[in-house]
Amino acid sequence: MNQLLTVIQSFDIMLVIALALLLDRLLGEPRKFHPLIGFGNIAAWFESKLNRRPRVITPAYMACWYG
Repeated sequence: MNQLLTVIQSFDIMLVIALALLLDRLLGEPRKFHPLIGFGNIAAWFESKLNRRPRVITPAYMACWYG
């Protein structure tokens, strides 16, 4: 019984791998918008907006920066 479960589990793994390879072959990489590049661009945009230095350095800013 235990050997049968091992064979079934091995078959399931092989089936999943075969389906994944087939889907990758059929769909491939996106041509216009790759999700990782898009997320990186969005993160860079937010970082440029949120991590700006203040125009006037105030004592409160100095206390937070060096404190």
